[in-house]
Amino acid sequence: MGKLQIIVGSVRPTRAADLVVPWVAETARANPVFEVEVLDLREWPLPMFAEHAGSIGDRRDPTYSDPIVKRWNQTVRQGDGYLVITPEYNHSVPGVLKNAFDNVFVSNALRNKPVGFIAYSGGIGAGIRAIEHLVHIVVETDAVPLRNAVVIPFVTEAFASGRP
Repeated sequence: MGKLQIIVGSVRPTRAADLVVPWVAETARANPVFEVEVLDLREWPLPMFAEHAGSIGDRRDPTYSDPIVKRWNQTVRQGDGYLVITPEYNHSVPGVLKNAFDNVFVSNALRNKPVGFIAYSGGIGAGIRAIEHLVHIVVETDAVPLRNAVVIPFVTEAFASGRP
């Protein structure tokens, strides 16, 4: 059984991800092929990426400057595939999500692993530009972005009944 990690890319207190994530996790868990783990960045207060050769240590087993960064890398490495749920902020991704990916570049935790995307917004844009940026970001981590994505425009209205 493969492990699918769902990365929740917003930490705002009023985030619409709280509408989307339960539906996505329930749908994924209904597929017996996956063991599903939700990695909510609210629960991972990663420091802003500032690693350097002195703080990384041995590149084969990086120590990093903060223990939570090492735990994040070890956790992400356990995934076999990833699904990123993100809003679009200022035509891009939330800074906290970019930072989470920056913090795994040394460990190669995502190397050759597939990454899918679900994006949402309160308007018609549906997070498309966030996905465009995420593709570039995950390629730099040696991950393999999937060609197709799910986009949810008018997210509050889409989940008015609890399900899209």
